[in-house]
Amino acid sequence: MIDSLHGEVLQVGLNYVVIECSGVGYRATAASSLLGTLQKGEDARILVTMNVRDDGIDLYAFESDEARQMFAMLRKVSGVGPTSAMAICSIFKPDEFARIITNEDDVELRNVKGIGKRTAERIIVDLKSKVAVFDAGDSASEPQSGVGGDSEADADSGVVGTVTQALVELGFPEKQAEKTATSVAADGGSVSAILKRALRSMSSERN
Repeated sequence: MIDSLHGEVLQVGLNYVVIECSGVGYRATAASSLLGTLQKGEDARILVTMNVRDDGIDLYAFESDEARQMFAMLRKVSGVGPTSAMAICSIFKPDEFARIITNEDDVELRNVKGIGKRTAERIIVDLKSKVAVFDAGDSASEPQSGVGGDSEADADSGVVGTVTQALVELGFPEKQAEKTATSVAADGGSVSAILKRALRSMSSERN
């Protein structure tokens, strides 16, 4: 069982990273929150989980053990495959996810592409008694503007690229994703908050 990878980052794609370990390049599907922290040519250590299929083995990478646990929980819910689970992990931090589940906020979950009302309700029912491990406390609230490292990142134009990348990963057209990301990023906030506003905007345009 592969638990983590440590080595040089060879490539950072829209929804994956390739890391060389002892001369072997490992490709892992990764959440956008992790991809935004990786740079080609740099040394990195990432946490991974394996998904064994009849025709191969897939790796999924995460920025924290909590995010990896969240992915594992979601995979146990009937109807939630690895793609949908990773999409949810890309949008919500574990503490935010815990708050959503505790508050039974299926609308937030349905903002994720591919998650309908029935699946959202099933996720809430199945995981409501399990998300306390993520401690949905004050840390789930959005950071104040001008405080901490997130505000510096949000001021960087690179945040638009990170949000655009996440939207494309979730299946939205790249041009539309970039336009929406640029528009909603002007209001500031954390990367997670900007991504959620972009999803709401794009979802309303489809309705």
